[in-house]
Amino acid sequence: MSYSKLLRWYPKAWRGENGDVFLGMLEDDAAARGATKPEFTEAWSIRVHGLAERASYKIALALALVAVVSFSGPAVVGLLQRLTTGETFMSITPALFIAVLIGRAAGVAAFGFAVVTLLVRALQMSAWPATLSAAAFALSALTGSAEFAFWLLPVPGAEEELLFPLNFTWPASTALFMVAATIAAGSALSEMFPTWLRLVLGGALGILSGIVYSNVMLGASGVNSLVACTLVVAVVVAASVTRSQREGTTRAVAGVASRDLALLAATAVSSGAIGCIGLVIQRFNLAGAELWSSSALVLAVLAPLPTFIAGAALVRRRMGSVAIWAAFSWCLALVLVAACWTIRPFMEGFLFMVAPVLAAALALFGTGLCLAAIRGLQVWAIPAAAALAIAGGFLLGGAILKLAIIAPFLCLGAAALAFGLVRVRARSKSLRPVPVGPDVRM
Repeated sequence: MSYSKLLRWYPKAWRGENGDVFLGMLEDDAAARGATKPEFTEAWSIRVHGLAERASYKIALALALVAVVSFSGPAVVGLLQRLTTGETFMSITPALFIAVLIGRAAGVAAFGFAVVTLLVRALQMSAWPATLSAAAFALSALTGSAEFAFWLLPVPGAEEELLFPLNFTWPASTALFMVAATIAAGSALSEMFPTWLRLVLGGALGILSGIVYSNVMLGASGVNSLVACTLVVAVVVAASVTRSQREGTTRAVAGVASRDLALLAATAVSSGAIGCIGLVIQRFNLAGAELWSSSALVLAVLAPLPTFIAGAALVRRRMGSVAIWAAFSWCLALVLVAACWTIRPFMEGFLFMVAPVLAAALALFGTGLCLAAIRGLQVWAIPAAAALAIAGGFLLGGAILKLAIIAPFLCLGAAALAFGLVRVRARSKSLRPVPVGPDVRM
């Protein structure tokens, strides 16, 4: 395939503006190498970057709406089935089976592609990390759908056959997720540590994330795998937002920012440590009595509250009141999860009724928080973020109870990020030239 045909992967407007210059550069480079056509890796690199150029808020909005419709499909089919048959309990009909299977796969994949498209369009993720993240979402959808299909099929011995689709998709999905996590971690640490240390830490975090993801996939939970993939791209967003600094910052403002970051880091370390200790006490039953063990779990769930509050106060100067509302929604989520173990109505299932609504609020404010940090916000970003948040609410509603497990470790990650930022700010402060006044003698 020639270079001119490969350029068709780029949008028409981009080709009209940059196509001739880019084509000339590619052909000159090929002539210097003595090549007559693009190599395999070069051709795929052009395709990937062409698709990245096509990313837009309109496409993200369309994908998010596809996810919403896909998640709603099984409910619509089940409602129609209940209205037509008058049965209280739904039976597994071919229509319901197809709706659930296709809806689950299409919803998870479309939601993941919408997240990646939104990040690429906002210049928060480059082409190849976006491709790896999209592939991880797609394999998560495939694995979850295969597991769900064998769970729905009323065939004797279907559960034993579950290992085949899991063994087919789990290794590739885990490997892609590990690579994506390593890239995301390396991107987050790019300005904090030297190259060799960044490679070591990025690889270690990628392997650790791959191990956690592997256990999640073996547990056959498509929702949890999707949440894990979402955390990967969230790391990329956080790293990109923290790398953007205001120009013309004075010494006084830089000092205040450093103190604020140091306070956030200390808060995150303290709350993360308390949360981890509480989880260890509950997990290994070190408290003895059941009451004290449950109290330790509640303490672990509520431990990230100070971190959310301190983080909201830190970013409010730049992002406005949306940071306060986001922190409020996250704190409300933690309080409701903690209430699940203390208040009887919540223990009897009330939490499962409010979880989807609460998760939609979390996704909405979280997405708005990320978009508020993007300069040059376009009008299409607002409906795209809203549709993406609604689609994410469906998914996070089923996994919000898992927040107690990951929240302390997210706090520790935020602590490491904040300490790195303090180091970067201190380094930039020491390298900034000191202005010399006219009354100073040299």
